Amino acid sequence: MPFNIRKNQSGLALVSVLLVIFVLVAVTGRLTSNHNIVVSRHANTFEHDQAIQYLFGAESMAKEALYNDYLTTGSKIDHLGEIWASNIMPFELDEGGFLEIHVNDLNACVNLNNVLSETSKESVKTVNKLLLTLGLPTEIEDLWRDWIDKDSEVKRLGAEDMDYASSQIPYRTPNRIVINFSELMLLKSISAEHLSILSQYACLIPDSNSQINVNTAPAEVLQVLSENVSVSELVSLTETQRAFESPEQFVQSFPKFQKSLGKITTSSMYFEMSAQAKVGNTQVSLSSLIYRNPKDGKISILKRDFGKLFTSKIQIETEIQSI
Repeated sequence: MPFNIRKNQSGLALVSVLLVIFVLVAVTGRLTSNHNIVVSRHANTFEHDQAIQYLFGAESMAKEALYNDYLTTGSKIDHLGEIWASNIMPFELDEGGFLEIHVNDLNACVNLNNVLSETSKESVKTVNKLLLTLGLPTEIEDLWRDWIDKDSEVKRLGAEDMDYASSQIPYRTPNRIVINFSELMLLKSISAEHLSILSQYACLIPDSNSQINVNTAPAEVLQVLSENVSVSELVSLTETQRAFESPEQFVQSFPKFQKSLGKITTSSMYFEMSAQAKVGNTQVSLSSLIYRNPKDGKISILKRDFGKLFTSKIQIETEIQSI
């Protein structure tokens, strides 16, 4: 009987030891897991912060390129042969990643905020003509004018506060110029497909009377400024290097743009820098709206957007050789 008691006590002691070991293993595993999560969070935070700093560096590069361009050629001419417009291959980063950057000329597109100044019959209505050229509903022009004008009067096919207040989630028109392209999605009767097509040739800059740079604009944009100019003529024009020094010089070469003389320029003030940085497993993008003062070349950042989708302009051609 005493032997059985000692045997049972030994068994209980063994169970207790195993239980303690199990608890210690569980606690250690939990602590290790938490430690790994903390380390991973810190690593991701560090990589994100590093990527942000690289993007700010890319923005500084763009500002420097635009300012140097002003010092070199002045304020009268900007074209796609200049350094700021070059497609630069991605930079390899020391942390294991890359940085890609490109600059777009926003004076090369149709500024939708110009609807506020394109109201007279004599004025060339670039927004309306762009919609017609792209096969989009022309009511977008009326909707956008009512969206940004200062009054509450509905014009033609437009819409004002009362129309948007009846939505499931009510909202109001801003009644001011806006520069965020995503606001178009708040308009009535506009789809994501419309927005996708329009965003290729239209933009939003804080100016309701901006001009289009004929040295950088694509054929689809130049078409809204011309009368009876064939698409083949415009494609031929845009595929060659353009470096007109004045609107008058451009019109002398292409008289069919005479009526749009007040709508065109050969220099630019507004640019968009798009950059993407990848550090480790973290990828961050930045879109900056840049204004260059034509009087002194001073560069200002008007808006930064970390949520805009980055689209690379670099196309790497590969050849697949069959063995």
